[in-house]
Amino acid sequence: MPRPFDLILHSPTLFDGSGEPAQTRNADVGIAGGRIEAIGDLSSRDARERLELNGLALAPGFIDIHTHTDVSILHNPRMESSVSQGVTLEVAGNCGLFLGLTTPGEGFDLERRLSHNAGGMNWTSVAGYLDRVQDQGCAANLTFLAGHGTLRKRAMGLANREPRPDELERMKSLMREAMDQGAIGISTGLEYTPSRYAHTEELIEVSKVAAECGGFYATHMRNEAEGLLDSVEETLRIAREAGIPVQLSHHKAEGKPNWGRVKESLAMMDAARAEGLDVLCDQYPYTA
Repeated sequence: MPRPFDLILHSPTLFDGSGEPAQTRNADVGIAGGRIEAIGDLSSRDARERLELNGLALAPGFIDIHTHTDVSILHNPRMESSVSQGVTLEVAGNCGLFLGLTTPGEGFDLERRLSHNAGGMNWTSVAGYLDRVQDQGCAANLTFLAGHGTLRKRAMGLANREPRPDELERMKSLMREAMDQGAIGISTGLEYTPSRYAHTEELIEVSKVAAECGGFYATHMRNEAEGLLDSVEETLRIAREAGIPVQLSHHKAEGKPNWGRVKESLAMMDAARAEGLDVLCDQYPYTA
């Protein structure tokens, strides 16, 4: 006789994440040991608890690919704004800034302001930051990108110039260390200081390290208005030359004169995918 489920979610409208039409019949979900064990007609199966959903929508947890929770998690571990929307995994450290790469020394005033000083920013490595988050706890799953802007500040401050060879090597070393300690890729904020000072070649070299470690490249591009298409082309060049998957963050065409240009930028992404590049984008879930 099959062992009883811990929980059966009975009679939902099931959106399973596959893109197929919602299942409205015989789509009960049986959970045991914290895992989904069965999907189908479970009306005859025993369960310690049975929840009647009566057609309410049921879906897997959502991934929010673009957040800045690294600067808020230490003073807002409940993450209500995400959990209330069904988000179960957040990717933080976007737009070139990652709190976990900061150090207690000078140069990180912006990070301190944004994070309300994060209860005392006393870690010295990504691993130390992740330990702080782990020890405190958080309401949803979190993963992080190494922000290029924070890497650059660690290596050369706010200097508006190309890095010296030793500074570039420092950035690459920090990138590898971040990946080894738990980051899943690199992010850029190319409209922001200091990432805006970086030439494409610098971004390619640092992104190669992320690629070697199995990471991806997420970018707030240099220009999302009149320079949109040039910025997309730069992103695709980084994908090609670094050999890295790319995520174009909050994709849009800013400013009324540019409305509609996403038809061109999306066509560029489609062509890149046809070429074999791994290119995706996200956008705001509201009018912006």
